[in-house]
Amino acid sequence: MEFWILVGVLVAAMGLRLAFVAFHFRDMEQLWYDYEHCGLRFQTARLLDFATFASFVAAAGWALWKIDGQDPHRLSKFFVVWLGWSLLARLQVHHFPRTNRSGLYEQAKINLFVHLLMSLLGALVATAAAWIYFRWHG
Repeated sequence: MEFWILVGVLVAAMGLRLAFVAFHFRDMEQLWYDYEHCGLRFQTARLLDFATFASFVAAAGWALWKIDGQDPHRLSKFFVVWLGWSLLARLQVHHFPRTNRSGLYEQAKINLFVHLLMSLLGALVATAAAWIYFRWHG
């Protein structure tokens, strides 16, 4: 039960962040202008980042608190917690990159790929460490 709630909170958080960018996609110049001058859109994006991260951390804390030795989804929970933590910390809306000049779009795509890869690798390493811990402590 906690596992699916955790996944749902992560999907909702990422969905809200993507919806914010999609809503402003038609006028990206104004979005970047507001970001440079700490305008209302920047403040809204920062608040959205904080709210989604805090809600995921609360759900993650609750899910990890309820783990016991007999929980069949304990490694899945660790994976989702570390993946979600890493994705939400790395892919912040108020740090959305400029893509309107030559080369910046390609650089943004590479950065997105690197962030996704590093988040996935970090989650896998943390899950492997949790597996070793659970194997060692029975």
